[in-house]
Amino acid sequence: IEVVPFGVTAIRASIDAVAERLGLGGTMAVRKTPAGELYYTDGGHLIVDASFGRIPDPEALADALDRIPGVVLHGLFIGLATEVILAGADGVRRLAPSQPA
Repeated sequence: IEVVPFGVTAIRASIDAVAERLGLGGTMAVRKTPAGELYYTDGGHLIVDASFGRIPDPEALADALDRIPGVVLHGLFIGLATEVILAGADGVRRLAPSQPA
């Protein structure tokens, strides 16, 4: 979750509140460089790495994150893809929305 640096503590608290309201657990931490310094994006923002596990309602989470002041972007890219390409030991499979996983 990309966030503005100003108010990162309050932003993290808001993300925590959203996760709790949606019944999500997991861990959350501000990303750091290998040297232990805060990691800044090209746009000068911070990344909050959040591991929520299985997300039963990703649309609700995306909407709630979008409403938090200071959240720039998140990694829930809902409605952007029309097809998924899965690669594994058995080869490559293309999945469209009407096909089972």
